[in-house]
Amino acid sequence: MSIDIKPATCPNCGKVNDMVGGAFEEHAVPVPGDIVMCIGCGHLAAYENPRTLRDLTADELLEVMQDPEVQRAQLLRRLTG
Repeated sequence: MSIDIKPATCPNCGKVNDMVGGAFEEHAVPVPGDIVMCIGCGHLAAYENPRTLRDLTADELLEVMQDPEVQRAQLLRRLTG
């Protein structure tokens, strides 16, 4: 299930991301600290607010990449990309 949200621009490729799915279904609107994978380039970023994405810190990236769901999403994106 995908939910329309306020547009946020990927800090890596500049693609506007205006829908979320997966973990966001719990609260529908991203909150600061929520992690997102860009639908355009697969870049992982965090929401600063509902319209602003920021790059992850090195520590955040290490932690996020240990999550099996993130690993699966990255693999699926590479296989279908």
